[in-house]
Parts: sequence; structure tokens; C-alpha cells
Amino acid sequence: SWASSLEGMNLQFLTHTLRPLLVNIEQEIGRCLLDSDDDVFAEFSVEGLLRADSAGRAAYYTSALQNGWMSRNDVRRLENMPPIEGGDIYTVQLNLTQLKNLESSNPAVQALALRELHNHVFPDISFEQSPLKQAA
Repeated sequence: SWASSLEGMNLQFLTHTLRPLLVNIEQEIGRCLLDSDDDVFAEFSVEGLLRADSAGRAAYYTSALQNGWMSRNDVRRLENMPPIEGGDIYTVQLNLTQLKNLESSNPAVQALALRELHNHVFPDISFEQSPLKQAA
């Protein structure tokens, strides 16, 4: 569609035209204005320019939320949205449970969590042959 091709052109412009220039500017700022002993650096944030790629952003955020490396408030900050109550809890698949719930002493919960983890890490190996099951 017209919109997806426009998103592709914008991404190509950012990747092949704008980003190399920004990297050069970042390096010059570091070389000319910052001491090598400093723990600071210059970096342009281009996330706002990628907002047109809605499908890519949605897939990225979905993966981040389902795999526990971003919270809902982390995503909201990147989208310039206000935080929500309870939005700083990190979740993983297994019906998006809280990470602390995976430490349950309930054997049924542990078995289900182990099977879900296996299916995510080893999708091509049967659970009976899983290194996770053998280690448990």
C-alpha cells in the first residue's frame, strides 16, 4: 500500500542518509567537546523518526512486553505517553504473569512454566527431549 511504501522510504532515508551523518556528528562532539576521561557521550535519539513504522514498533513492543525486557511504562515513555499505575511491572509470557510468580513452589505452576519456557527456547524439540526437562 501507499502508506507502507512511504514508511519504507522513510526508514531507508533514516538508515542510509540521516543516520551516517548523525554518527559523524556524534563522533565529532565526542572528539572536540568531551574529555576522553568523561563517562558521557553524545548520541542522537532517532526513535521519534521511526514512529511512522507502526507495524515494526508494534512488533518490537509486543516482543519487549512478552519477554520481560520492557515494562508497559517503558513503552509509554518511548511513545511520549504518561505512566500508568502498575505499569512498571515486568511480565513474561505464560499468560503474562509477574516474574516473581515463576518462583512459585506449586509443582503444577513450575511444570507449566518449564513447558512454556521450553516451547519458547526450543520450538523444534519435543518437551520429552528438552534439556530443560532433563535438568529439572
